Amino acid sequence: ARRTRCFSKSVQMHDLIIGLYLNLFCFT
Repeated sequence: ARRTRCFSKSVQMHDLIIGLYLNLFCFT
């Protein structure tokens, strides 16, 4: 359970970073 929770958290961070990059590309 602990491992999956950690994985889920890392995926959330990855999604957040990807969203930030997409926003940057949209603005430029």
